[in-house]
Amino acid sequence: MSEFSNTLLGNRYQIRERIGAGGMARVFKAWDTVLERAVAVKILYEHLAEDATFQQRFEREAKAVASFNHPNIVQIFDFDRFERDGQTLYYMVMAYIPGKTLKNVLDEMCARDERLSLERIEQIMTQLLDAVGYAHAQGAIHRDIKPGNILFNERGQAILTDFGIARLAQGVRLTRDSVTVGTPAYMSPEQAVGGAVDARSDLYALGIMLYEMLTGKVPFDDDGSLSVLFRHINDPIPSALPYLSMGSEALDIVLLKALAKDPDQRYASAEAFAADLQAAFAGKPVLPPKAGATADFSIITGPPQKVSSNPVNRVSLALNTITRYIPPTTRRYAPLGIFIVGMVLIGVLVGASLVNNQLRSAPPAAPTEAITGSMTGNDAESMTSDDPPEFESTFAPDDATNSWWPLGESTSVSRMLTPDGFLRFVNHIAGAAMTTILDAEYNYDFVSITLIATLDAASPPTSGYGIVFRYQDNDHYNVFAVDGRGRYSIWVRDDGQWTELRRSSGGDWTPNDAVLPIGSPNRLTIRVQGNLLTGQVNGTQVAQVTDSTLEPGRIGIYLATPENASEAVLLVDAYGAVPSVPTMTESSRSGDGR
Repeated sequence: MSEFSNTLLGNRYQIRERIGAGGMARVFKAWDTVLERAVAVKILYEHLAEDATFQQRFEREAKAVASFNHPNIVQIFDFDRFERDGQTLYYMVMAYIPGKTLKNVLDEMCARDERLSLERIEQIMTQLLDAVGYAHAQGAIHRDIKPGNILFNERGQAILTDFGIARLAQGVRLTRDSVTVGTPAYMSPEQAVGGAVDARSDLYALGIMLYEMLTGKVPFDDDGSLSVLFRHINDPIPSALPYLSMGSEALDIVLLKALAKDPDQRYASAEAFAADLQAAFAGKPVLPPKAGATADFSIITGPPQKVSSNPVNRVSLALNTITRYIPPTTRRYAPLGIFIVGMVLIGVLVGASLVNNQLRSAPPAAPTEAITGSMTGNDAESMTSDDPPEFESTFAPDDATNSWWPLGESTSVSRMLTPDGFLRFVNHIAGAAMTTILDAEYNYDFVSITLIATLDAASPPTSGYGIVFRYQDNDHYNVFAVDGRGRYSIWVRDDGQWTELRRSSGGDWTPNDAVLPIGSPNRLTIRVQGNLLTGQVNGTQVAQVTDSTLEPGRIGIYLATPENASEAVLLVDAYGAVPSVPTMTESSRSGDGR
């Protein structure tokens, strides 16, 4: 039994039983003795009232929400306060909805390894977007949209609850470890860093819910630590395409727009979100995310932005290290705490950046269909040296390694440095594979090579790009590549003939969730240890093969176009190589003595 059982609030509402609890309130089923009907009563936690201005804010928010009149927003009947054991407690009385929450439904379906039908998802999202659009028009932001705040009435309609509750906690000194304004798994990047919140933050949360309903899981699991917040800030949203049926690419575009890191690249309104969603469910095309917006966060759609210009991305490098030393906990942190942690880490990184020689860990880009065609080599004069250098090319205007890369234009290929710090590599020939080889005749053997690059959204999706290594000449080299469809492969070109080294029965190109689709930056790493080749995409190992075909050789970048296609454009953010120390079990050429 609850400590409030049989309590009579306002001489009218008799508490019957406790039916739930959240981060800011306990929920009870009660009986309205005047109108003789069941109601739901939310009693806010005592500590929320410790702020001297809370009463004014409570009355303001409660009145605003009570004025709402929308079929998909729970109706507020009454609100007041009462004294108990010398403490002031605040409560809201609302319609009692006996149905399950969306969280209950999704959990049950997950346990059965099932997902909601597309028709049901469209119905739920349409109702919620209409509700949120209505509230936004009244000047109200929810701030904590999640499946647990969505109830279904007896007609199966989705009802949004808890408007105004999250706002009440803003500015309050949170003395309970379990309290947070917002739920990390559904929290927008700007919420995660304590930034300004507007209607687009609610739309981001709805985008996360759409993703969860379509795929059966949230993009970033909430393990109770800070990591999920950092992933919302820095990590690209994994593509939903592997979970969708053929012809559902428009839904993936809707998700990319709803879940853009930069609020300016998201939907500007719930109505715009709903229009695209309805078009996608009807099988109609949806315009891709708009280009050209600037951002404080890592962008996963539209033209890529230099990682080096993004302080949040620089913070992520330290966070990825520092969070390893935070004890495991189920505690959830308020955005203010995240903001403070972020500010501290920015200060740490400003000092550490001068000695940071590692590649930036930005999210990377995608592969192609069949790789055929001619290769263009490097005609520039080469530097020579005994030992291959460890280096990183950022392609910034003052980068000393810019002179190591061949530049220029021809009818078949174009290579140029852009003012904003990219190497722009263009393949003008359909059905051809082109290379850009580092202008230095070093033979790299035990080495780890990393490429961060984005296939331009206007390129054919089956264009492939990646890392060239063990390059001897145009007809002899290896390639580790991805394409715009979210696939990867690893090849050897020997005497002008291509062989996929995995020899997989599934085909030369293999889909993988780690590979982001066209328009998104991908980070490719190939670790060469003699004949042992290990490929990673965005930190996930996707391939490990052996190949004794070629000797150590030069390194570079690869870009190929499919047959009967327009040109492919690759924007390279960074490229670098560091020694990969052989283990005690590895010979100089891994097994065959070469």
